[in-house]
Amino acid sequence: MIVKVAKLDKSIKSSFKRLTEYITNEQVESDINIRNVGAWIEPDDIYDMNDLDLFIEDVESVQSMSNAKSDKTYHLIVSFGVDERPDIETLKNISNEFIESLGFKDHQRLSVIHDDTDNLHMHIAINKINPEKYTIHEPYYPYKTLSKKAKELEIKYNLNQTHSNEKSNENTCSAANDIDSRPTQISFKSYVESIDLSDCKSWQDLHDKLKENGIEYRKYGSGAVFKNLTDDKINIKASAVKREYSLNSLEKKYGKFEPSKSLNNIQNSYQRYQDLSLKEQYDFINTSRKIKSKQEKQVVKNEYMDAAKYSGDIIDNLSRMTGSSELDRILIKMNKKAIAKAKLKKLREERKKEIKKINDRYKYYTYDAWLQQQALTNEKAELVLNKRKESRINYIKGDFKELKNSALKITKNGTYILNNKLKATSNSIFLTSKYNNIKKAVEILKANNITPDTLNGTDEFKNKVIDIIATHNIDITFKDKELNEKILAAKILKQDNLISYINERNSKIVNFAKFDGKEQEYIYQGYEKYNDKFLIKFKSNISNTVYIKEPVKEDYTLLKQYKKGDTVSVNTPIKDSYDIESFIENKEQTKITFKELSNLDNSYNRISTKEYNGQKFYLYKKDNDNSIYVSKTYLVKEKEQQKTNDKNKGIER
Repeated sequence: MIVKVAKLDKSIKSSFKRLTEYITNEQVESDINIRNVGAWIEPDDIYDMNDLDLFIEDVESVQSMSNAKSDKTYHLIVSFGVDERPDIETLKNISNEFIESLGFKDHQRLSVIHDDTDNLHMHIAINKINPEKYTIHEPYYPYKTLSKKAKELEIKYNLNQTHSNEKSNENTCSAANDIDSRPTQISFKSYVESIDLSDCKSWQDLHDKLKENGIEYRKYGSGAVFKNLTDDKINIKASAVKREYSLNSLEKKYGKFEPSKSLNNIQNSYQRYQDLSLKEQYDFINTSRKIKSKQEKQVVKNEYMDAAKYSGDIIDNLSRMTGSSELDRILIKMNKKAIAKAKLKKLREERKKEIKKINDRYKYYTYDAWLQQQALTNEKAELVLNKRKESRINYIKGDFKELKNSALKITKNGTYILNNKLKATSNSIFLTSKYNNIKKAVEILKANNITPDTLNGTDEFKNKVIDIIATHNIDITFKDKELNEKILAAKILKQDNLISYINERNSKIVNFAKFDGKEQEYIYQGYEKYNDKFLIKFKSNISNTVYIKEPVKEDYTLLKQYKKGDTVSVNTPIKDSYDIESFIENKEQTKITFKELSNLDNSYNRISTKEYNGQKFYLYKKDNDNSIYVSKTYLVKEKEQQKTNDKNKGIER
């Protein structure tokens, strides 16, 4: 655990409102990780997160009552290890213990959990002005206090012990100017970037292509923005996507700007969340509740403001009353501020009770909390909730510093961007449960000759990684010996299954031979014309062999009474013929056999998929080759790959 007191440049005075707006600004890092995963206000008996504007107002009101010249806002950041994801209750306890150790127990504060960087971290915005006494509190030598408390909490909550040495490492609690690393990518930006606009010849071409993908290019001030048509709140500056999309650049290309007149239908759209239908349900319920709550609280706020103003007017009038003696007027004037504080405190207590009643009526739930409720009766919600949890605990652990050399990009916080969906740190590669995501990660490690340590996550995730390595026979080993044994066992099983399947299929393939009359009974299979001659086929009763015979007069007499598939006894004369040998040779040359395919390339065409002993096998053929090749690997042909890429990017070709 690392604890930091964040400080701005000395020339800049901190603002509680600005800090709150910054840490509560929700951004999307990728398809999975949402920046803000939890937030709460303390003390929690007055406000919840829907009262944020009222809470900020109250804090600023308290701060205005103090004449202190120094910063009145304190910003604390608590960061956890890459593999640590404490639950909200634990985070609240940790937050409160740090606050109490610094002497801010009775002070107003806001805590927000961020999960947009390599490390889960918590921002705590604290009002340094005591809401009762209006005095400022400045912790004495806070870094030593925080370091000592961090050491205690690491042991108490079973966290990585970064403060375990006897000599406290105060550097871990040093001040931080760079208070937070903003996300390097926003999903909406990536979505817009993925739309191919290179073939657009005019403004309307551009608008048509964007409309199909649920986007509109709009002029905004002296520049332009990309707007999401399915959610008008989502937009991004055009030049921030690509410089070539700036208004100036496109006007040079297409002429003076023309607004969209596109009649095209929206075929694809940007989706912020993995499960939009559930999120829409939550948003609808939450928005409705929020509106009602806000309306009622606005009434309370107006009444409070009117009462405060009325009280102030009465105090002013008292000091000007002609009936009062000069001494009374002087005393009133001297105690005017004290009276104002007392009145304000009384009014705030009254407002607190009213707001608490409203909060009780319109209780706020985070999306995760709402999902937990829904998961009790809704399987879909349970699945989404589990995926959100698993996305933070499934990863490959090891020393991945070498990946830095092959990374497409390295973010400000040290994350290696390996492709558009795969990211790594120096010691972890976090993965979703998607097949291709895992396969790509393992292949990258193999290509870079990296020996990872082990797997962390659910049993389902670990089994999937083992299955993918075994299926594709990827030559990679872990430092975890037990894991290597499981991978080897899976490879042997899959290889045994493959060989067994090939042998079974080949055992059913028919062999052709000359009729020798040695068996007593045969299965009659009819005549086949070859080189203008008719040959008879008899299948062995004891093997997978078909015997070929050139018919004699006795055969015609014998077979009149039988039909195909009947069992017959044949002891007619055998007539030797070159045609029989030629027929057998031709059958052998065109006979289909099953073979194992080890080196798969685009010269093979997939013809079928078969399941054998619970394992999938893919069957391929090659031009001018009678064999059927069996592989554990699914080959994505170039055209299929292009379609998949287009679908992922939201492009309709």
